[in-house]
Amino acid sequence: FLSSSDFSDSLGFWTVGFLLYFLATIVPSFSSQVRRFHDSGLSGWNILWSAFPYIGGIIILVLTLRDSEKGQNKWGPNPKGQ
Repeated sequence: FLSSSDFSDSLGFWTVGFLLYFLATIVPSFSSQVRRFHDSGLSGWNILWSAFPYIGGIIILVLTLRDSEKGQNKWGPNPKGQ
């Protein structure tokens, strides 16, 4: 069986691993979400909705599921080519 010291050592390992994963993926995650907002014709500042628990996630989900703007918007051409 595992002793309490083995458990705390493995807990520290997983905590550090999760922290490194989080730090490595936070910027790419935000940048892809901002690009998606731009495709929909929205400002990238809408990412700040994610700071609000629960309701922010729902707002982000709804904004992400919107279709892209037809043609070109102020951030460039439609990535779908429409």
